[in-house]
Amino acid sequence: VDAIKEVAATSSSFIKQKVKQALDKVDEATDPEGALSKEEYADDLALTSMARLWDVGRTEPIKVGKASPTEGVLPGAVYLIVKYNPAQGGTVQC
Repeated sequence: VDAIKEVAATSSSFIKQKVKQALDKVDEATDPEGALSKEEYADDLALTSMARLWDVGRTEPIKVGKASPTEGVLPGAVYLIVKYNPAQGGTVQC
């Protein structure tokens, strides 16, 4: 977790925001008193909640570079690393 925070601290505001979003979601998902931690599909709900809803292709034309998959993938990857990797401080077993 420290390494992720260190890299984010020297990165753009976009990266800082996405890392914070992921770490906040891990806290929410692992809080035994929180509603998210009690859900059967907590990870699915957590990952979905961090992704942007896209209307591209339905109401907007698809354009190269229009939507960044990094918006959902970056916080999702950080979430899974921190939550499940003991080397990163994760305490939950898969």
